[in-house]
Amino acid sequence: MTRPKTFVIIVNYNSRKFIQPCLESLKKQSFRDFRLVVVDNASSDDSLKIIKQLTSSRVKGLDNSLINNSLIKNKSNVGFPAAANQGIKYALKNGAEYIILLGFDTRPDKNWLRELVNQAKKLTKAGIVQSKILLFPSGQVQSLGNRISWLGFGYPSAQPQKNLDYASGTSMLIKKEVFEKIGFLDEKLMFMEDLDFGWRARRAGFEIRFADNSVVGHQYEFLRYSQKYYYLERARKLVLLKNLGWGKLLLRLPLLAAAEIAIWGHSFLKGWFKDKIRAEIYFWQNLRP
Repeated sequence: MTRPKTFVIIVNYNSRKFIQPCLESLKKQSFRDFRLVVVDNASSDDSLKIIKQLTSSRVKGLDNSLINNSLIKNKSNVGFPAAANQGIKYALKNGAEYIILLGFDTRPDKNWLRELVNQAKKLTKAGIVQSKILLFPSGQVQSLGNRISWLGFGYPSAQPQKNLDYASGTSMLIKKEVFEKIGFLDEKLMFMEDLDFGWRARRAGFEIRFADNSVVGHQYEFLRYSQKYYYLERARKLVLLKNLGWGKLLLRLPLLAAAEIAIWGHSFLKGWFKDKIRAEIYFWQNLRP
């Protein structure tokens, strides 16, 4: 019996409200030849108990982690990118060709994975493929692919796009050759790591495409995480510097300056002024393109 070449990675953190329907959806997939790896970031709720009840495959051999069945349990919250990288590295070590990052707050359609893998096989120049993401339970379109503005803001598109600027980490397939060429998720970025990864992949010559028939519901809550504005703002500026460099940044200076004035004003009016200051301090302490 051959080993699966498709791995689904879920990073878990206090997901009691979401994880059971997500895992039950995976059990109902029409495409069965995949391996599930859940990486837990020191959850304090009972989501681990639910995961253990609903999974049965075995993961072995990661340093500094406690392993139980398909669960990699970290002793502390190392952040999403670092935890995702643990699962990705495990998958590559075990022969993965396709790695799918899936949010724990999703409900994949029964043909979600089949259509995602089929599209990846069909699109030979694509290194990354994103599913159609619909808000749950309304069914409203959340993302048919994502765009990056000149100012470094990422935003979802409600119109089908042939070539995407980046794919959403809510549900995206990444081919192993992308990791081999550009490395892994940037562990300094607590948010926008998918934007940065997609940008780097395009710079390396990979296409990012869309799988219209691969559908996933997303129970999205913007303010689920504390300090989100802080992490988003520091990530935006770091990603711009990293992927443009100082020369191209200077060409955009007038627009960037206007945006900075607007963002400072918004942070003051909306109550996250202190987070904006912290983000600025972090950015200027980490000036490395």
